[in-house]
Amino acid sequence: MSTIAFSDLLGLKDVVFKIIELFKERKNRLDEQHKTALDKLYIALNETKFYLADFYKGKRDRDQEKAISSFWREASLSLRNVDVELADKCFLKMDYWSDPDDWTQKEIRKAKIDIDQVLDETRFLIKECKK
Repeated sequence: MSTIAFSDLLGLKDVVFKIIELFKERKNRLDEQHKTALDKLYIALNETKFYLADFYKGKRDRDQEKAISSFWREASLSLRNVDVELADKCFLKMDYWSDPDDWTQKEIRKAKIDIDQVLDETRFLIKECKK
């Protein structure tokens, strides 16, 4: 039976503390990533909802649609390390807003990118982040 020297245990303690510290740092980075991703997602959602109020009244603004497309691109990129499926949907929203006339209602439903569906997934993501 081999014995472990006291100095070896002290060295092990330092390694364990370093690992714990690294986990805490990683968690803090992930928390910050989640916050940034959610912030960008909410910007895209809010800007889209604001625009849709006018869009449904027949008022179109291509410049605003381009801006909304960019918001969805930013949301997609920031979500890549948080929720890949939601990031993919944001990417599809980006594509939709780059030219809404290219999409049918059937395609929107199939892609599950209706604004209310994305909002529901966002709420779910927030609940998951709080766990």
